[in-house]
Amino acid sequence: MKKTFITMILLLMIPLLLTANKNLVLERDTVRICADWIEAFITEDYETVQSLMVMKKTNTVEQLKQLKESFDEKNGRFIQFSGHSITDDERTVKIFILTEKSKLRFTFTTDCFKRIVDIEFTVVPHFPEERALLNIRTVPVGAGVYLNEVFQGFSPLKVRVNPGLKRLTVKDNGYEKSVQNVQLSPGDLFDIKINLNISTKITDKQYQHAYSVLVNSFDRGGWYRADWVADNIKTLRLSKEHVTQGSRSLEITMNTEKPSEVIVQYPYSIEPRDLEKSSVFFIDCFWNSDKQAQLSLAFQTGEDWQWIETDPYDLKKGANYHIPFYITKRENMDAVKVLNIKLWLPEKIQESAVFFDNLRIFEK
Repeated sequence: MKKTFITMILLLMIPLLLTANKNLVLERDTVRICADWIEAFITEDYETVQSLMVMKKTNTVEQLKQLKESFDEKNGRFIQFSGHSITDDERTVKIFILTEKSKLRFTFTTDCFKRIVDIEFTVVPHFPEERALLNIRTVPVGAGVYLNEVFQGFSPLKVRVNPGLKRLTVKDNGYEKSVQNVQLSPGDLFDIKINLNISTKITDKQYQHAYSVLVNSFDRGGWYRADWVADNIKTLRLSKEHVTQGSRSLEITMNTEKPSEVIVQYPYSIEPRDLEKSSVFFIDCFWNSDKQAQLSLAFQTGEDWQWIETDPYDLKKGANYHIPFYITKRENMDAVKVLNIKLWLPEKIQESAVFFDNLRIFEK
């Protein structure tokens, strides 16, 4: 009777013991378990290797030793871990490592208790390096963020980038730009807050823009394709994106098969204005492409429709604020008939967009 009672107690305790063990295993991160397996395998700690796996006939110490000898002969000394990935159900984990001779991908299959059921490792020619995360906040908000001179977006901004040395530039109108070098390692989370200093120097361009007059905010439309290059423009429309003045910008989507011009026109004569005293035009532009492009303004003036064009401006990807265009020839500028915005594209371009807004002039 006593033995039967003890046996019943033990049978009742077995599920509790199993649940406790399960909870201990579940508390461990699946990726960490797989990384521990690699570390134990590399250091020949076969007891730990076995403890992390579902026991099979192929998991004997002798077989693990043979596998390690073969691994060392083919791949050489372990150098470092270099990234990982995991499926949504956390059953399959891929871990990438570097050795003296190879780049390897370990693929682990796990069960619901996070025990390793199966392992495969293969040599890969290249594999994804774990990216770093940049979290950039600025005062004031809305500043332009650039990495290695390439526009990334406006603050506050989170962006994933490849590891390495990066040149971080933050700038905004009326503030001194902030420039610093940032060294990023795989998996880094770089959180930074940048307080921009108000610029105390006023340049001629800043003065001219401050006292400029709005000519066209692009809210009402009225722009059309130049007929001799109309095929280069896929769409021409008002947009709510990249607005810097009013409620709309002008969006142009382009398709070209060779070096070409893209020109949109505005019949300036419907808003007569004597531009003879105008010395500088300003326009805001958002260029959404890595391709090269030159922007200029051109005026068709007088009875003979003389073409007067400004010097071109080299666009950079992202926001190009307050681009200045200087008027050097003022002949017939009191009789402007058509205003042209012209893009010169030195190579073919597919499905790229450009946005214009806030066209202004400064008069002497």
